[in-house]
Formats: sequence, C-alpha cells, structure tokens
Amino acid sequence: MLEALLPRISPETRVEAWKIIVPLAEQLAAHPDVEKKRWSMRTLALLVPYLPAENVQTILPPLLKVIRTLRAEDEQVWLLTTLAVNVPEELLNEMLEALWSIETVLYQEQVLAALLQPLSQSMWMRVLELVTAKMHITGNPAIMVQLLKIGATFVSQSTSSQLYPALHEMFHLQAQQVRRDTLMDLAHLAPAIRAAGNEEAIATACCSTLE
Repeated sequence: MLEALLPRISPETRVEAWKIIVPLAEQLAAHPDVEKKRWSMRTLALLVPYLPAENVQTILPPLLKVIRTLRAEDEQVWLLTTLAVNVPEELLNEMLEALWSIETVLYQEQVLAALLQPLSQSMWMRVLELVTAKMHITGNPAIMVQLLKIGATFVSQSTSSQLYPALHEMFHLQAQQVRRDTLMDLAHLAPAIRAAGNEEAIATACCSTLE
C-alpha cells in the first residue's frame, strides 16, 4: 500500500516525512539487533526516492551501513535494489560496498543490474573507476568481470581509452588464476575486448590464459 501511495504525496508531505525518517534512521543505527527492524528499514528504503537530493545524501550512508550488517541476503537484495535507482554519484562507493557485502554472486548481480540501469555515461565511468580501484586493492578480478558483463550496454558505448586501464589491470590478475577460470571469464569479456579495439588488448587476454 505504501508503494502505491508514495508517488502521490506532495512536496510538503515529503518534508514532514523527512522529520520522521531522521529519528527512525538514528534508531536503526543504534539498535543492537537490526534484524528486528525489517519493516522500518523497508519503509525508509521506499521513502528515500521521494526525498530532496540533500536529504538523500544524509540518510543513505547510515542506511547502507546497516544493510551491510543484515544476515538475510534476500532482505539485503530487496533493500539495495529499491535504493539503487536513487543513488547520487557521491555515494556510489558506499552502494558498491553494500553490494559486495552480499556473498551470493547472483544476488550481487541482481543489485548491480538495478544500480546500473538508470546511470548516465559519466556515472558509469565513475563506477568503472571505483571497481578498478577495488580490484587493485583486493586482487580480485571477478568484480570487474561481473561489472563488464552486467554493464554490457555501457561497455559498448565506452572508448578504448576508457576501458583499457581496467582491462589491463584485470588481465594481469587473471594471469594468476586457474586457466579454466580465466577461460570462463573471457567468454563474458568478449564485448569489452572488442570495445577496447586494439590488438594489444586481445593479445593480453589470450596470453593471460596461457601463463
């Protein structure tokens, strides 16, 4: 019912809703057992898209932090996919960290698809930068493979110079994997390799399966 009513609320009502949301978020952050606050969190997630941008930047970081602590992955997925359509560029990193707190890869991909769907090309580039940085820190190329697979539409609209730094870092890390795993990844990476559009990228991809 709340989902049906929210699109009809007036700007004045949204201001009043904000007065309710702040203490609710504070209670969630302080509560030792957030699992018991499921419906409060769902209410917050539904209200966030209807708040002014400056209010979203205030409420979203603590909410994402709480979501990362949840044990129920299906609940994490519901909350994050609901919030994904309204993430400002400044909070993309916090959203990605919340996404990566989910252990099930299929659930991660579901949230990532929801996050990428409304993004502009400039925000896509920011996501690409953040994932490249995370890959460098963790040594895990799988998160880049996942991004390039789910973000295939953005990949096709990206230039060689935009994609190549991420591909180069990823191929270097893939060379340290089991060959079978690398070959499976390359099946998903073919569009990105073609978009990179140079022989060096293709040669690096092939060599990474042989090292």
